[in-house]
Amino acid sequence: MAQLQRLKSGASPGSPLHFVGDPTAKRMYVTEGPLKGSVAHSLTGHTFLCVPGVNNTSALGTVLGQISATGTTEIVEAFDMDKTTNHTVGTAAKKLCEMLEGCGFKVMSTIWDNKELKGIEDYYFAKWNERQKMVREVSISKGLTD
Repeated sequence: MAQLQRLKSGASPGSPLHFVGDPTAKRMYVTEGPLKGSVAHSLTGHTFLCVPGVNNTSALGTVLGQISATGTTEIVEAFDMDKTTNHTVGTAAKKLCEMLEGCGFKVMSTIWDNKELKGIEDYYFAKWNERQKMVREVSISKGLTD
């Protein structure tokens, strides 16, 4: 019976972090979700440390000392833009920044004007897409074809 009770509660992987980029980067970005960080990294080359959700930052405590020891001095909070309208996300972003500052990091926060671009990956994809349009326009204006 005890075995059945455990099965009913399910299994949890805990709250794993996702990391993508250079472990010795001076600046790292913290965002929510591994896919979001992986896409943003592929578009920019920036290093991302991804928490499973805005209120699941406690797992960061285990790695902050490690990344500090390998040279990271700046951390950029890069939660979704609903942090400006959603109290829960805004509070989580503020708490994250306070925690990081308390650990001695220089902390910055991302914000952009176009609220339709929800996440950091959306923002960087829009910038990438705009650069691709500019390249095509320059190529076409010089008489070159794609």
